[in-house]
Amino acid sequence: MNEQVGLILSSQNLAYAISKFMGGIISDRLSSRVLFSAGLFVSGLAAVLFSLVDSLVLFTFSWFLNGLAQGVGWPAIAKLLKNWFEPAELGTWWSLASASANLSGCVAPFLASYIISNSGWRFSLMFVGTATILAAAASYFFIVDSPKQQVAPSAAKSLLKNKRSMNSEEKSRGAKQIKRDTGSSLSVLLSAKFMWVISVCYLVVSSIKTSVTDWSQMYLMTDCNQSSLVANSFVSSVEFGGFFGGVAAGYLSDLYMRRTLKNGQDLPLRGHPRMTIALIFAIVTGLSLHLLYFNVSESTSAIFINQLGVLLGASVYGQIAIFGVVATQSVDSEMSGTAHAIAALAANIGSIAAGLPFATLAKHYSWSYVFFTMEISTIAVVIFMSVASRVSYRVKLPEDMGKKSQ
Repeated sequence: MNEQVGLILSSQNLAYAISKFMGGIISDRLSSRVLFSAGLFVSGLAAVLFSLVDSLVLFTFSWFLNGLAQGVGWPAIAKLLKNWFEPAELGTWWSLASASANLSGCVAPFLASYIISNSGWRFSLMFVGTATILAAAASYFFIVDSPKQQVAPSAAKSLLKNKRSMNSEEKSRGAKQIKRDTGSSLSVLLSAKFMWVISVCYLVVSSIKTSVTDWSQMYLMTDCNQSSLVANSFVSSVEFGGFFGGVAAGYLSDLYMRRTLKNGQDLPLRGHPRMTIALIFAIVTGLSLHLLYFNVSESTSAIFINQLGVLLGASVYGQIAIFGVVATQSVDSEMSGTAHAIAALAANIGSIAAGLPFATLAKHYSWSYVFFTMEISTIAVVIFMSVASRVSYRVKLPEDMGKKSQ
């Protein structure tokens, strides 16, 4: 039974990782409104399908489909946020959008438990799937890709008429140009030093976040001889701190942007103000892991452990919020989705590394060794961020590419 559940969950995680990377690239070429609405619709459809089938193959297929649909959601949101908000306020709105997912993660288990206890798990999925499909319809009709699209009705009709007048030869040429532009965007970004800085930092902090949420209970119970109640409350404290840490990181980085940049918009030639805030959060993460490893034992009070969980969650989720904003904000709008896709891919690799590799490490040594490894990794990232603090974050498309893609 556990292996079957593991297969279903793994299929979704694999699909999500693939879809989130591809969704970032697609978001540079497709309407965010269409991409987000389509993802919601298919996700709801997959949930409804899951509630109707009975075989392991169909369960796995529907949840793989659900992972594919969910993966394109955040890249579309990231593109919308960049289009709608100024650079010096993007962090706040980005972190609020992220926090809304944390909030739903807190409420959903209670709602699902109530529905399941009264109507069964199939009805629960049917209810969620139907609600998601309705949300997809609302998103399609009410979301606007950017302020530029809020044009007068007459102008909108003119634009529609011009689009319809495009002949098949122009469409074919446009499709070929998109392929060239996508490849050029990838090459430009992969040659940018800042993209590697963001990816390395994102990879490490994602592995730490996943390890803390997945393995901290095992560490506290087996190595620190704490009760299951304390171990569970620690994970809840991490999520609680993460909610406020993500919002705080967005607000503080916006505030620092406004105070250090001209008009809060133009990035400096070297470095990025948000990365200074991320560095502070990374230092707090290292200190939190140090205290968790060296100062938590059987006699440690639950209050101290939970306070440590709040601090660790706030610092980890704060970094995650900042890295996503920096990856999207540092490039032209035409390739911001691709930039976020590269960073998200690194984050997914970090999450995967926190699974079987860390479990194997604990099997041969101990969970204490795993958490000590995370502390060392964080220290290494702090040093890396300090050394790379003067890397340029100002990356633009070549002029000939920009003209062709317009």
